[in-house]
Amino acid sequence: MLRQAGSVPLAGPRICNALSHKGYDRRSKRNLCRQRAKKMETELSLDRSLIEKVDTLARELNTTRSQLVETAVQEFIERIETRRMMAALNEVYRDGPDEEEQAILRAIRAYHRKLMKDEQW
Repeated sequence: MLRQAGSVPLAGPRICNALSHKGYDRRSKRNLCRQRAKKMETELSLDRSLIEKVDTLARELNTTRSQLVETAVQEFIERIETRRMMAALNEVYRDGPDEEEQAILRAIRAYHRKLMKDEQW
């Protein structure tokens, strides 16, 4: 079996060849093997009550424990990245518009009023 750094097994020829016997076409087989090659196994220590909740939810969602944990971690990382981005944007705009930006905004508003003057609402 192929191995990646750290001796993490990847999709080996035996696994990929077995897919062709299960009715997968060449493209599907190649995609599945690539997806498998991107995965790494890890070991986590979690409270028993949390594992029980994960298992229950995985059964309800008709998925595996691994897929549920992977999805949860992905969503958590996205949430953290969004918070960091919002904090950075808030920092950039914290001081508000300067004099030049305020003058531009006044000009835009005046132009908009001129355009909309004859419009009927």
